[in-house]
Parts: sequence; C-alpha cells; structure tokens
Amino acid sequence: MVSTSEAPSVILATKLAGEECADFGAGLPQPWTELLPGGQIFAALILCTSFSEKYQGRLMQPGERADVRLPAADGVMAQTWHPTLLHRAGHQEAVAYTWLGDEAAGDRTIYVAFAPMRRKRQFFKIVGSCTGLGDLVCEPLGAEGDRQSVLIAPYIQRKLAKVWGGCGLMEQLSKYVAAYPQHRILFSGISHGATLAQAAALQFQCAQPLADVHAATWNAFKWTDSAGSSLVQQVLGKRLLPFVLSRADRWDSVAGFPACCAAMRNLVLLDADSGSFQQRASTVSFPGESNPANIAHWRRALELHFASAVIKAMKQAMKLALETEVHLIDFPVDKLFLTSSLGED
Repeated sequence: MVSTSEAPSVILATKLAGEECADFGAGLPQPWTELLPGGQIFAALILCTSFSEKYQGRLMQPGERADVRLPAADGVMAQTWHPTLLHRAGHQEAVAYTWLGDEAAGDRTIYVAFAPMRRKRQFFKIVGSCTGLGDLVCEPLGAEGDRQSVLIAPYIQRKLAKVWGGCGLMEQLSKYVAAYPQHRILFSGISHGATLAQAAALQFQCAQPLADVHAATWNAFKWTDSAGSSLVQQVLGKRLLPFVLSRADRWDSVAGFPACCAAMRNLVLLDADSGSFQQRASTVSFPGESNPANIAHWRRALELHFASAVIKAMKQAMKLALETEVHLIDFPVDKLFLTSSLGED
C-alpha cells in the first residue's frame, strides 16, 4: 500500500497524467489521510453508533467483541474487524465504551466511543442549561502545577465529571495508555456523544500529556466559548477531526447550537452524497447560530443530523479513499520516474 504522505511524486504523477485519480486527501489534514483508508475513522463511527449503549452494545460486557465490517473498494473483499470491549462507563445520559482495536488486523487503537442521546428529555436539559455565556462553568485541566482551565456548558461538565470519576473512566483509560504505549487513543461520538468526545479528549490530553490523543466527531453541538475553542486548537490541533454533515450549500443546523457558544476553530464538511470533504474555518456565519424553535433549522437537522445519513456518507468517503489508493498502486512505474525527473533541477 502506498502512503500519499510518503510518496508526493505519486500524487503529482497522477495529476500530470490527466487526473487519472483524485487527490482525495486534500480535504483532510494529517494524520487522518492515513486513518481514513486505514479504517480507524469508520470503526470509530460504528463503535459510537451501532455498538453504543443505545443500540447493539447495550448488553455487551467487557471481553466481548464487536463485528465492524469495513467498506472496500470495488472488486476487493471487505474486511471485518473485531475490537474488544474493555470498559463501560456511565449510563443513560452519558456513556463511554472503551474498545481495544483488532490487533490481528494491525489496528493499534484504543477507542473511547461516546453514545448518542438516548432520551428526548435530554435535549430540553441541554437547552435549559446553557442560555448564555454566563451559564458556562469553569473546569480545571491538567495536573497541579501545570493547571489550565476551560469554560464548559454545565450539563456537559456534570456528565463528564461523573463518567471520569464515579464511573472510573479516567483510572481505567490511564491504565490502558500505560499497558499499550504504542496505541493511539481515539475518542469518537455523534451528536451529544460528539460533544462529550470533544470535551473529553481535551480533558484527557491535559491529564495525560504523553498520550497520543485523537478525536473524530460528527455533528457535535457547541459546548465552550471562543477562548475554550482556541485552547482545544492549541492542545489537540489537527488531531481533532470535527465533521459536520452537509449537502450543497447547507449543513446540519445542530452545529450552530447553542447560539451563545463557539464552534471548534476548524470544521470539516462531509458531503452526504459524495463522501467528499471540505475543511472550513468557523466564522460568524459558519456554522452560525441556530434556534431549536426555528422550523427551517429543524428541517436541516432532520435531513443531516442523524447516524444513518452519517454512516452512509462515511462509507462512501472510505470507499473513495481506498479506490484512490488502488489507482496509486496501479499507476505505471515509468510515469512515476518521468514525473520525478521533471521535478528535478
């Protein structure tokens, strides 16, 4: 398998040969251009949706394995990964499952998958808990002597405090980091779970500075202020991949809620039909401010917010990434040498 990050001449060659294959990685930053065709992003999505506490994972216990069927390029047999459940933390309104990636498949990942919202009444709790910046609560980050702080929506802060402490996620995840030092930690979630995953990734990275923390989220709502968003960018940088599902010139309206909070600095639009990506910096108008009482905003959420649409788009995205890699591998060697020599002085 050819890595686009290790073979820039390969990408250049395909462009000079009449766009024989697309520069698919242009819409994603590193390291995600490797984790997309590698299967980790899709696995993270399936673990936080299909195998969450809300669905197939409800009765699963530590030691049991999930069956995650990965998308494949046309004509290629699909792989099925079998991550192992390590730990369950929380219940009902905030639940995180920790999974060990399928090492037999070469997946060196520990997944921390936050479940989506289970009950409709949670929505009203979220709406009522954060009506202005004055409602945000200060959350300390990091160890004593190197302490920072971030403002967090109170509902999110309370739920994470319970998951980390009372439910033992901080203790258990710290043990897994020590036991698997070569593994990345990949937080994931959709909707309410995405918001929890973003904040949790920040908290854990500050608590464990040497851990290799990543986060892939879909359709999160906002949970901090502008300074908090800047801190996330500073701490996680490109290791945070905050997707927002989109179609044409519209995107999931939940990304603009609550209106008083700030979005993450750099969002990635995921096209619901093509599976293509567009990195886009957050501005006053993007993702904007949404109102739960606005009918047009509700319609956009119904179209673009839920797991079925996101999974369909990510299947297409991974399939395209894999087909691009196949084209790169099959590209004639003589053209690669020709292209490489053209770039020399």
